[in-house]
Amino acid sequence: VIGGPRLPCAPSASPPRPCLVRNLRAASYEGGPGAAVSIIMLWDLPLEGVSDTTDHFYYKVETVEGGTAYPVTLTDLAPETPFQEITETNGVPLAINNAYTVRVTARNLNDEAYGTAVDVAVTIREQPSAMVAAPVVIGISSSTVTLSWTQTSAEYSFKVVSRLVGSDAAFTN
Repeated sequence: VIGGPRLPCAPSASPPRPCLVRNLRAASYEGGPGAAVSIIMLWDLPLEGVSDTTDHFYYKVETVEGGTAYPVTLTDLAPETPFQEITETNGVPLAINNAYTVRVTARNLNDEAYGTAVDVAVTIREQPSAMVAAPVVIGISSSTVTLSWTQTSAEYSFKVVSRLVGSDAAFTN
């Protein structure tokens, strides 16, 4: 292949060239009760099986249930597409509060073999509604600030991020 990898993905070769996608993660999800649910999966390019910066990979994206893999796409994703939106598994729409396993496998442009599959578990949680009002300061001392706010309809935890006025530094509590 012109401009492609000199060596194919070959997990069982000596030395192995697994062509593992890196940092497979759920970047976002949307939807909720009464609305379609989708996950956006992202990943970084494999390092193995690459000969220079002109190398490209195709990707196979699947969901896995009970050891059986179901294709998300019927054809490999193009080299410039290291992401995929998933809306169903085995023909069934994704649902809130369910856990899913997503598998991504790369092959380089020589078309000879797929590398080693990478799996990640994703649980889709219902997204909390927005706060109904801004937090109210109910106490201040030389070292603390106490806030209060109206709770949303469900049990959620909140992350409080603050910064000193005139500073770019943020503090997470």
